[in-house]
Amino acid sequence: MMERLVVDLTDPAGQRSALQFLGRCVNAWAAPLPDGTPQALPGFERFIYERLIPATFRVLSLPEFNTKDGQVMMVRGLSTPIIATPMLITRKVSYEIASFYQTVAKARGQETFDFFVSAFLPSQGWPQEIALDFVTKLRDLDNKMFKKYFTDIVRAAHGGS
Repeated sequence: MMERLVVDLTDPAGQRSALQFLGRCVNAWAAPLPDGTPQALPGFERFIYERLIPATFRVLSLPEFNTKDGQVMMVRGLSTPIIATPMLITRKVSYEIASFYQTVAKARGQETFDFFVSAFLPSQGWPQEIALDFVTKLRDLDNKMFKKYFTDIVRAAHGGS
């Protein structure tokens, strides 16, 4: 269910909440304990790499995820309707996805970097040097700077704007 919310562009608030919830799940079930022993849900890391990260990338490639669309959208689920441009929604969703990647990287460490560089990003057609740059920024930048970097990548992939 949460995975479906992640890719549902018609519900940006639900999408952001699902990404935040899944980040908490990563911390609870995939990060080793301080003494190095695994968390309580063995195999959850496979779910992260096989389902969740691919789902977040699917969001970025959906035709509806258009950073140049000038239409106005309503953000539902709030007591007072707020009008937001798709660019604002795109940025917020991009920020949540970036935060999710950082959460996974902090929880799983080198395994995450290896997954992105060796398996996932090449399967998405990313050139090796760009994949290495992405992983380096994921590892080295603070949350705010990585969100900006990631949002810039998303915007560039959609032709600017």
